[in-house]
Amino acid sequence: EAKESYCPVGGTSRRTRWKYEEQTTRSRQKASIPQPERAGGAHTGGESRASHKVIKSFMRYGFIGAIATAVHYLVLIACVELFKWPAYLGSGLGAVVGAQVAFFGNRKFTFGHSGAMNTAWIKFQTTALIGALVGMAIVAVTVKLGWHYLIGQVLATLTSLVLTFAVNRAWTFRRG
Repeated sequence: EAKESYCPVGGTSRRTRWKYEEQTTRSRQKASIPQPERAGGAHTGGESRASHKVIKSFMRYGFIGAIATAVHYLVLIACVELFKWPAYLGSGLGAVVGAQVAFFGNRKFTFGHSGAMNTAWIKFQTTALIGALVGMAIVAVTVKLGWHYLIGQVLATLTSLVLTFAVNRAWTFRRG
């Protein structure tokens, strides 16, 4: 509202008081100070900050995952094309090698983890094993359906990306 009116709180106009509160809210957000609750229990931006952090972590996870996936696919293709292994076994070995790349990339870059490396490595490998088994099953089924093994692997990769991000965020590299 363009019209200024007197506000008994602090002896200032409502417009001045509103501008002050807006600046204070922005300052708190920049400093990562938790926001107070508004009337009715609605938060003043905490949810968007939290979702922004999750999106940023997921983007970093995807970047490291792209590198690890390239290693995974190179191992898979070498196993199938050079060594004539079944595609699901090449997928499994590729997942194991790619998981090592992913662990070291994600530990600091994605999740900023500084806890015990041995514990985190075991949890990450357990998660990667579950992701690899799901991926191997998807590749085996798609090959059995007559699809090219790389199409099955792309489907397996996308499924594993979402599954392992959720598990690693909640369990492997959980903060606090």
